[in-house]
This record gives sequence, structure tokens and C-alpha cells, in this order.
Amino acid sequence: MHQKKSDKKIEHSSMKTIAAFINTSGGTLLIGVENNKNILGLENDFSTFKKSSDKIDEFQKHLDNLIENYLGNSAFPFLNIQFHDIVGGVICEIQVKPNTKKHIILKNIAYGGKEEFYIRRSASTKSLSPTEMLEYIESHWHKE
Repeated sequence: MHQKKSDKKIEHSSMKTIAAFINTSGGTLLIGVENNKNILGLENDFSTFKKSSDKIDEFQKHLDNLIENYLGNSAFPFLNIQFHDIVGGVICEIQVKPNTKKHIILKNIAYGGKEEFYIRRSASTKSLSPTEMLEYIESHWHKE
């Protein structure tokens, strides 16, 4: 946001949070809101889109492309994306449902598609090592 251009670190952070919510118990990601609940809005993000006067539509297209590239099309059924115009600006709310049948792997497109596995723990998104991932998958989805 501060650079007034796409920020791959922020994009990755958003995608890993969505993956973690899908892999755990769901949750809500607010884009345009700081962790301390300060409303930033999406205006600076909108300024990076030059094609259309419908900046929300352009933002959503960009978000759709990120989700497809990082998480794949199988992630979309778990997402409900809405925009809200509130005091302080427009924000994006992504409600994420958990996948109760299977895990999702993030493909880190900034690093050549390196596969990463994330979960939510407390209020944090955590990356798991391959061994931890296998143990988590076994205990989370393959309960007897």
C-alpha cells in the first residue's frame, strides 16, 4: 500500500492466511484493515489499476488471479468475497470456510512455485515443516 504498487509480500501474506483458514477451522480476512483495526481502505491499491473506472472490479479480478495462482481453483468454493464501503474507505472481506475433507497447499509464485503448507494457530498463520504437515494432515483429516 505504501509503495503505491503491487507488493508481493503482502499478496503472499494474504494467500497464506487464506490457505491457513482453509486448512484449519475457517476465518475472516479483512483487506484494507490493519491488525489494530485501523481502517486503511483500498484506495492506494485501487490506484495501481489503470484499466477501468470500476476499481473494485479490477481489484477483484486481481484477487481472483492471485487465488488461482497461489491456491488453485479448488479454493474458490471455500471463499465468500465482499466489499464494504465504510468510514475510512472501501475494504475487502474474505470469509473462508474450512475444508473438512482435504488440505490445500500454497504455491509460492514469488519463489518459482515452491509448495508451502499453512495452518492457523491462535491468531497466527504458521508454516509447517513436511514432517509436521504429514502429522497434521493425519490427525486433522484422517481421524478414525
